[in-house]
Amino acid sequence: MLSLARELLDECATNYQGLLEVMLPQERTMAVFTLDGAQAEAAWQRLAAESSKKGLKPLLLGTPESFELHMETLGMALEEAHPAESPDEWLRQAGAIDLDDWIAGRLEDHVFEAGEWPQQDERPAATPIPSLLSRQDFVYGALLDITDTSHIPAWLNFGSAGACPAVPIHSAFLNRWREFEIDCLCLSEECFLVNVGKPPAASARETCLKLAREHFAYCPEILSAQHDRLSLKQYAAGLAHRRQWLFSWS
Repeated sequence: MLSLARELLDECATNYQGLLEVMLPQERTMAVFTLDGAQAEAAWQRLAAESSKKGLKPLLLGTPESFELHMETLGMALEEAHPAESPDEWLRQAGAIDLDDWIAGRLEDHVFEAGEWPQQDERPAATPIPSLLSRQDFVYGALLDITDTSHIPAWLNFGSAGACPAVPIHSAFLNRWREFEIDCLCLSEECFLVNVGKPPAASARETCLKLAREHFAYCPEILSAQHDRLSLKQYAAGLAHRRQWLFSWS
């Protein structure tokens, strides 16, 4: 893993520090390194463009504090080695979830304002997502030999802390959103940042609105992430052509 990761990092002219191998469940590993925060997203973009040739996938793991939490979570998973909490079991559960039913239940539990579809000049400005990474002195990055984006939360045992949904829910939604050509950019304590290769068009209002409902069910905090609370339709309009989605349950 390390030699393959080093080869890819060098080919992509990545200015990284350190390179170590971290154990994942079932004797799988990932290569971990640090990046300058201001350059982290650009490095991810370069690695994402080239990594598939080597069967690897890049992922940012966030701040040192976030990385420590990842290691604690993975450490517990490795120590317990419980079949009910293995990546294979998480993915089996994800495949069995009736997401439409789950979404309907969440929309009943969480109140939102539908609002009106905004005019072109009234659409909310996109959150300056890169600042979440660039304001850090350095962040952790990783390369995994996992080519299916929806499998990543299962292998990192991501979820079930606080208001954050259970592990299988993350995998189920990532699988549902394949049509938008999504990829995991950053999975950390602070945020779950998703890169969107094929976002909906501004003319596809029904698609944007359906997607907004799914985002709200998945992460109700999205409508209050701006300075002013958004209506569902305001948020939906902002999804048109948006190349990143940001979720946070903190």
